[in-house]
Amino acid sequence: MRVFVQVKKAEALASVVSALEVMGRDYLLIGNEKPAVGDLVITDEPPFTAQNRPLYPGAMVVRVGVDVRLPGGEADLMRIVDTAGGDEAYPVLVFAGICGGVGTTTAAVRAVVKARERSVFVLDLQDDPALRVYLEESTSHYVAIEWEDVTVSPDLLISRLPTGILAILSGKTSVAPAASDLLPLVRALRKAGPVVVDAGKWSRQIAQFTAAASALPVLVGRREAARFQVLAAKERLREFHLRPVWLPSRRRARDRELERLYEN
Repeated sequence: MRVFVQVKKAEALASVVSALEVMGRDYLLIGNEKPAVGDLVITDEPPFTAQNRPLYPGAMVVRVGVDVRLPGGEADLMRIVDTAGGDEAYPVLVFAGICGGVGTTTAAVRAVVKARERSVFVLDLQDDPALRVYLEESTSHYVAIEWEDVTVSPDLLISRLPTGILAILSGKTSVAPAASDLLPLVRALRKAGPVVVDAGKWSRQIAQFTAAASALPVLVGRREAARFQVLAAKERLREFHLRPVWLPSRRRARDRELERLYEN
């Protein structure tokens, strides 16, 4: 998505340029090049012709003085630019074990390492110190913050998130909020990159969260679990109309399955 600017008032133009520079976004002035379908136009002029036809068909138009007030509304403008063209949604993978001790955290970290996107996000929902250890062993570059430093909000400025692997972990004084409270955060993060959730044990609450987040459940431990645990897991899948990926127990087969998670 290209950003075009057509603002005549000097003060408003300075605000637009300043906001785009803060975001690290390039922009074009309307002239030799014209906006196309999917582009964004920031303008303080009427976006229609005298015949009431759109000047920039197929482009998103942000009207200065109508959609956003400048100066003063720079934060609103940045949110609009940040979410424009954001229909693409990266996958959300919820890793959960049918029972304990089946390698759920290990599988989640392997999925993080295999992601080839510019940004990848890891959410620790089970307060497992092993997640930090496995990340340190598996990758030399990741940023870790704790839940107490996170404001769960849909108004994240996606373009300002760090690239690479960002892990939100439990700490000595902070644990993850309830899974259902994390939906705005997950929906915002998935616009920037895949989201890998280490959810611990597969439960009804996690199944409900997975469905609400339009996420893919990745279940670990089918063979290792007792029959009643497998039946309970399948019942939760049916209840929320979820189609899971069951990870095989063998390492090579599991890695091949993890790579396929990103193919679609």
